[in-house]
Amino acid sequence: MVAVFHSFTLLPVGGVEKFYLRRIFELDGAAPIFARLLTAIFSGGAAVSLFFVISGYVLRLALKRDTREAAVLATSFISRRFLRIYPALAVNLCVMFAVLWAAHLLRPGLFTNAPAPFALIENLALTRISINGVTWTLLVEFIAVPFILFAHLLTRRFGLRVLLAFTAYLTLAIFQRKFLLVCSPFNGFLFMFAFGMLVADFAPARMARLSSCDAGKLLVLGVVLLLGARLFTGYASRWSILLEGIGGLLVVSIVACGPSLRPLAWLDYALVRSLGRISYSFYLYHPVFLVVIVSPVVLGLVPAAVLAKWPLSIGLLVALITIPPAWLAAKLSFRFVEQGALRIGRKKKQDGPGK
Repeated sequence: MVAVFHSFTLLPVGGVEKFYLRRIFELDGAAPIFARLLTAIFSGGAAVSLFFVISGYVLRLALKRDTREAAVLATSFISRRFLRIYPALAVNLCVMFAVLWAAHLLRPGLFTNAPAPFALIENLALTRISINGVTWTLLVEFIAVPFILFAHLLTRRFGLRVLLAFTAYLTLAIFQRKFLLVCSPFNGFLFMFAFGMLVADFAPARMARLSSCDAGKLLVLGVVLLLGARLFTGYASRWSILLEGIGGLLVVSIVACGPSLRPLAWLDYALVRSLGRISYSFYLYHPVFLVVIVSPVVLGLVPAAVLAKWPLSIGLLVALITIPPAWLAAKLSFRFVEQGALRIGRKKKQDGPGK
């Protein structure tokens, strides 16, 4: 979804720049409306929101299995989250930095300006997000770590009412970001991790009692909320973020804990599970190939009149020629970067700090 979204939003449609930021009723003309509907189906924002909910869900499950004392658990959890996210991110930023410079030298000013010499250091330190735009979501993941850990430890000590209160607090922070002391645009996504944590505790018993028909209805509602929120309430609207979070909660609850549904059987296909394993690296490396292929090849060789007349066809072409190499790069990154870091993380969990 993210890769297709990025491919379809490279060019204006019907003369409308950044049409994907508009609500559906703000657009005129068949082409922009069709393009906006297409980017709702392949919504990069909805995919990211779903990812945050899934993240909260699986991290809560992992923390519940760890019964060690709080200090040991916290040290292990923080170090494993760092090893899970940062090594692959750091390697990708170095690759992207080199690619941006190469693209600039080959076709100056066509697609991108070369990053400043110190930009790599700033991006590696996570103080700027200028090399690979998708990495903002990884910064959200890092920001969420202390919140998830804090909520888990309090819930372990005082019960699930604390988790409910914590979720309500983070949800209110969508509209009042000063509640979290630092007014960051990233704070508005933290409630999604709490929603995922709620799924881990409340969904199994409740979803298992649903009939297939009721589960299917809730799943449809969740998908509609995920894909339709920004279409009708605005791409950057806080209400759209809330609705996407609710949609993600419903989808994860049904898929992870509900009855078996025939339309979901494809999630167990070997190809889908394989993509799931490498999805983090795939997410990181698709923008690399957008720069490598779109800059010197598509935008450089295709006449401007063709780009203006057939933007969605060009977007489809971009998706078709960038996704396969991104898939290959993701497999290599998973094998040689992610798996090594994961092995270290598992060893730290088994040994504990100081051993």
